[in-house]
Amino acid sequence: MDRPHLVDGVVNEQSKYNVAETMDRIESLVWSRGMKVFARIDQQLIAKQSCIDIHASQVLIFGDARIEAPLMKDHPSLALDLPFKVVVWEATPGEVWVSYNSLEYLRDRHGLGNIPFPELDSMILRALC
Repeated sequence: MDRPHLVDGVVNEQSKYNVAETMDRIESLVWSRGMKVFARIDQQLIAKQSCIDIHASQVLIFGDARIEAPLMKDHPSLALDLPFKVVVWEATPGEVWVSYNSLEYLRDRHGLGNIPFPELDSMILRALC
């Protein structure tokens, strides 16, 4: 299924790995950059516990308070989008996507002067290689 790279402020990148391996790769890079992982949520497992069957899907919530806190001090609404969230999801068997808010969207949504965390895109893309 063909999907645009950017839709309504959400970046969508296809992964050649399965959901768990893609998320492992992203999580590893987050830790290696000195950021903290706050949660890794297996949405498929949670749905299964409610007798609902969905495709594989995991969310990673992560960030770095040393960078985020000063920004939120001046732009409190950033707390709606920080810490960062990345979802890795399976559209169809074997078709895996990574989705997250675009940095331009965060800048525009919260009235920031600059794009926050410019290294986020390259970090996610590196995990997909």
